[in-house]
Amino acid sequence: MTRSARMREWEAVAIRDLQARWDLPGLVIVSETTSTNDVARRMARHGAPAGLLVMAEHQSAGRGRLKRSWTDAPGRSLLTSVVLRPSSSSGPAPGTVPLRVGMAVASALRSAAGIKVQLKWPNDIVEGGAKLAGILCEAVSTGGESVIIAGVGVNVLQSSDEWPAELRGLATSVADVAERQGSRRVVDRLTIMDAIVAALRPLFTRPLEPLRTDELRAFATMDALRGLHVTAGTTGLAAGESTAAGQVRGVASGIAADGALLIESDGSLRRVTSATVRRTGLHSHPVP
Repeated sequence: MTRSARMREWEAVAIRDLQARWDLPGLVIVSETTSTNDVARRMARHGAPAGLLVMAEHQSAGRGRLKRSWTDAPGRSLLTSVVLRPSSSSGPAPGTVPLRVGMAVASALRSAAGIKVQLKWPNDIVEGGAKLAGILCEAVSTGGESVIIAGVGVNVLQSSDEWPAELRGLATSVADVAERQGSRRVVDRLTIMDAIVAALRPLFTRPLEPLRTDELRAFATMDALRGLHVTAGTTGLAAGESTAAGQVRGVASGIAADGALLIESDGSLRRVTSATVRRTGLHSHPVP
């Protein structure tokens, strides 16, 4: 962590009052750090309990999946990480964690800001093709116990003219989406964070179990890829599933119970467990 003192209050509320308001076992908020995931990981290795939350106003080395960088705007984003300590499970499915976190955050944004958003497998929350939130889940080595740091970054108050040229059209914010969709809710970071913490709470010790039928149905209602022609890179393809071209091309057909992306390709259903997925065409069939 950079030498940034812990903040005494956030959004005009004392940190101790926020911890009580959110009913958390621990809350750390700093003005700047390299990455909230880095801080939460170190604290988890020293025994931090499930539900410990770390927040920052700015990350000097924020990152997304596959080592991509994350651009934030101090005072206008939400940058947070939470320690998850899944209870034992007879059928571990770690690939479900980012999907459950994504669904929780998307539901929180829908309820708190009155906006419609979608989930782009495996970890982006989007609207109109532009990203407004991202999830980064990282496992922690703690001597055998399953510990996962779930990082969440949300663009909340940025306006369209604030994005650097390379991100315009690719990034958006809760406030921008609310304005476009005609939401009458007042968008502020405290209200959004209230909803996110409440939505994440059931996941603090949730077992690493496959997605239930109701969760698969819920994901389908928010699936930004389903029915689209897509190309998935081979990063993390399951054994025996690589192609001569090094890619899987086909129609996105939802997700499996273990969190894998399903792609209908050449008459068969292919599983992708970790990859960069890009849209390559229009819908092939109606999206439910």
